[in-house]
Amino acid sequence: MICDTDPLKLHYVWSLWRTGHASHRQWRAELNETRQLFTKQRLGIADLILIQIPGPAVLAARRQADRTRRRRNFDLHIQLADLLRDWYHAVEQLDPPRVRWELPATGIPDTTPAPATTAPGPTSSTHSSANSPPGKP
Repeated sequence: MICDTDPLKLHYVWSLWRTGHASHRQWRAELNETRQLFTKQRLGIADLILIQIPGPAVLAARRQADRTRRRRNFDLHIQLADLLRDWYHAVEQLDPPRVRWELPATGIPDTTPAPATTAPGPTSSTHSSANSPPGKP
């Protein structure tokens, strides 16, 4: 299955919390819910994460060119870009083959890396993102 977004979505509320757009209580509630879903094996980390985070000028040009979408949270999402990058750098530190920082010119790879089985997930209590920015203990 190919998904054009991260089904985990925990990075979003974490980023909102780090920028003051969500409370610590909201972050902890999402984190706890995600942990429960991981425990029940109803949610996990994608086997392969292809990331491209364009700069503000590129995003603004895309917004201008596409009048079919409102993008009412555009300015907020621009603020979250660096935190999104931090989040996926933390995932990459835990499982390097899982994260690729470019979209392949030849399309989606036929194979995905085998997921790491020993590294803690982003919702484990040993992962630094549980209480602070990824990669920053």
